[in-house]
Amino acid sequence: MDDVLAKVTESGRISLPAAHRKALGIETGGSVLVTLANGEIRIRPARRVMEALRADLAVFLRKADTSVDSLIDDRRAEARREGEDDA
Repeated sequence: MDDVLAKVTESGRISLPAAHRKALGIETGGSVLVTLANGEIRIRPARRVMEALRADLAVFLRKADTSVDSLIDDRRAEARREGEDDA
């Protein structure tokens, strides 16, 4: 996508080109994350930021084996052990 020269208004607003908004799936009223780093401003759709965070977090959750199925299996095994102790 080509670079576009944009102007900043007195109130600090910048108009994002329609082609850029369309390419990123940013709709009117959509949320974006604005980051200032290394002398640059980065604008990302909030939806994509959340998707990336979920993907990163999923790796840790799988490793920790914190699934609901695992919890249910643990509870059933505990109930069986308690039943054996009572017998």
